[in-house]
Amino acid sequence: MTNNFSCACIVPFYNEGERILRVLDVLTKVTNLSEVICVDGGSTDNESEQIQKHFSKVKLVRLIEGKGKSATVKRGLKEVKVPYVMLIDADLQNLKHLELEKAISTIQQNQNIDMLVLRRKHDPWFSKMVRGDITVTGERVMRTEDLRDVFIGSPVSYQLEFAINLYMAQRMKHVYWMYHSGINVSKIEKFGFFEGAKQEVAMRKVGNAIIIAPPLRAAG
Repeated sequence: MTNNFSCACIVPFYNEGERILRVLDVLTKVTNLSEVICVDGGSTDNESEQIQKHFSKVKLVRLIEGKGKSATVKRGLKEVKVPYVMLIDADLQNLKHLELEKAISTIQQNQNIDMLVLRRKHDPWFSKMVRGDITVTGERVMRTEDLRDVFIGSPVSYQLEFAINLYMAQRMKHVYWMYHSGINVSKIEKFGFFEGAKQEVAMRKVGNAIIIAPPLRAAG
């Protein structure tokens, strides 16, 4: 363990309503995060104003035009000045701050780990059968320099998690996983049946094209 370890958190969001506020309420309780960076990917409601009102210590970046999750995270990455970064989805329910603290502490104490994937233990069985609870989870802790290198390949839309997986696998990085309790809200619930189903299909197309994960080990 080194003394200069520090980890920031990027939370991309777009029209998440109260969900982003609940996620930030948890993240601001995580004692070993150096900074929380929220990036508004062009929301049309008032989430940003609510964040500024209730979470003055959270850094807020606003994009004028939404270009998807990958572009939003890439913009947030420009604000990260520390060696490690945690990625957290803005729509999570049942997020536990002690689990996040444990994940960060695990890398802090074992810096041979290049990435720690937060595996969704409450995913449905069909997701677990195809390893979706690991391969597409948006919750990860990794080296900032590695994430910057991932963006050299210019992932777009829903490709970020798969681009990270491919990067880690090709370079034989040391990747571990740890269970966490967070649950993503389905896109059908968020956007309605037709638009939600359309987005789910788009994600599955990307997933079918890049079903890959680096060698994984349990960290705890």
